[in-house]
Amino acid sequence: MPSKEELHRFARLAVRKYDRFLMSDPNVTAVGVGEKATSAGIEPCVKIFVRKKISARYLPLSALLPELLSVGPNRVPTDVVESGPCYPLDNNVPMRPAMPGAGISAAESPFGFGTFGAVVIDDSTGRQHGKE
Repeated sequence: MPSKEELHRFARLAVRKYDRFLMSDPNVTAVGVGEKATSAGIEPCVKIFVRKKISARYLPLSALLPELLSVGPNRVPTDVVESGPCYPLDNNVPMRPAMPGAGISAAESPFGFGTFGAVVIDDSTGRQHGKE
């Protein structure tokens, strides 16, 4: 059985191999690596984000998104998530103050970017933490 790190690597390889194919579906808005809960626990997968989830009984077989993606002898599960449309963020326009949900990164970060998740406020003083 591959380790969790190897399963994440297989999922990244599957995204690189299948992203153009998956994105050719007009209902698919994004493809990425994530995790999903299964009966065996939490496992790495390829997340397929769609505008609207549609029941398989209403689609022809040719329009169904795959449940598994092959990467060599390995099979990576998929997880279809309804997310609505996705819009690119113009990173050249600074957002002051930054708000939760904004994409953030250090200018020279080797790790890419992430999402600003929350502002923490001390209930006793009302002071916001994490701000200068």
